[in-house]
Amino acid sequence: MRITFGVGAAFLVAAGCGGKADIGGTAAVSGSSTASSGSTASSGSIIASGSSTASGSSDTSGATSSGTAFMSGSISPSTGSIAATGGPSSGGSSTGAMPSSGSASGSSGVATAGSDSAGPSGAPSGVTVVINGVAVPKEKAIAFIHFGHSNMAGRGGMPPASRPYFFTDVDPQAVMYKQGAFHPALEPFTAGDTMNNSPYYIGEIAPLGGPGTPLVKEAHAMAPSYYFISLGHGTASGFCSQYLPGNLYYDAMMREPKALLGKVTFGGIFVMLGITERHGTAQDVNGYAQCINTLITQIRTDLGVPNLPLLLTDYEMMAQDLPPTAPFGQQIIPQIHMVPNVVFNSALVPTDNLVMCQQPDHHFDLEGHRVWSQRALDIMKAKGWFPWSG
Repeated sequence: MRITFGVGAAFLVAAGCGGKADIGGTAAVSGSSTASSGSTASSGSIIASGSSTASGSSDTSGATSSGTAFMSGSISPSTGSIAATGGPSSGGSSTGAMPSSGSASGSSGVATAGSDSAGPSGAPSGVTVVINGVAVPKEKAIAFIHFGHSNMAGRGGMPPASRPYFFTDVDPQAVMYKQGAFHPALEPFTAGDTMNNSPYYIGEIAPLGGPGTPLVKEAHAMAPSYYFISLGHGTASGFCSQYLPGNLYYDAMMREPKALLGKVTFGGIFVMLGITERHGTAQDVNGYAQCINTLITQIRTDLGVPNLPLLLTDYEMMAQDLPPTAPFGQQIIPQIHMVPNVVFNSALVPTDNLVMCQQPDHHFDLEGHRVWSQRALDIMKAKGWFPWSG
């Protein structure tokens, strides 16, 4: 059986950035507490010791999104199903991994974590997945998990010259996996929510875009013989505790990665959270690094890849409406900067000098997303987390 993909989506032309989905109140910070790992919590709450939190989160439209919506023309599902041919060599799980070992800062090289699917330097597993009519070895099908708030969903519409790259230009080796099939990795579908399909300014036409497309396109440019797969989820105003297992978004975010388990090689986790912790409680702010650790540990466990690299965005340093020098920025930035010391194999992606939407805002425009993606991939390469080439 085969999976093929086709464009099959109606793409409209946008004129600018949109959606102030994340603008809201600031969470008060009082005292300090630590998120406990391995706990469960009710919908929308932070996993914390001895404290209760508010549930849910609302965007500016007053609604909370629980998954990925495909608007403004829909993805046309391809026919067929995943073809996982061949079989495991000997022992271990069939997850496919790009793990590494070493220090908590994640500065070490890459090694294969015991499985039937070897890394780039090991013996091939014999498992293939059919993408665009091509039987791609599992070791050459590299999947990136990426999720987060509205910047991940995408609020970028400008500059016009960047729009073809994000919305119409198809790279057959840069794909996304949605609704049980592979499709070209194009915005607004990689991690879109409902808000990046609607105009925000008078005269603006949707859709808007985020980093999912450039992540896989830039990766393919770095390793032309490989296929790169976007597995994305974005939602307006989402914050870390809402992505924890048992809460609002974990199952939706992990649906596609779990569906490809054993069929692809997982290459990295890319996360845009932090600035939205203000929609939660003081516990969400003070326990941010611990929450990220609990979340990433669970993802790695569910995929059987204990050292899967994490690339986490720094605070949006060029934000005009929520500047880093404002009270909330001063509260959350130290928590963000703790993450590489708390989460094994993790690094922060700098946001300095990234181009933002033209109005006072905290969302990246299209070029900002492309540069952010390039920075994330450059960090992976520098740390030995991007072993693919040629």
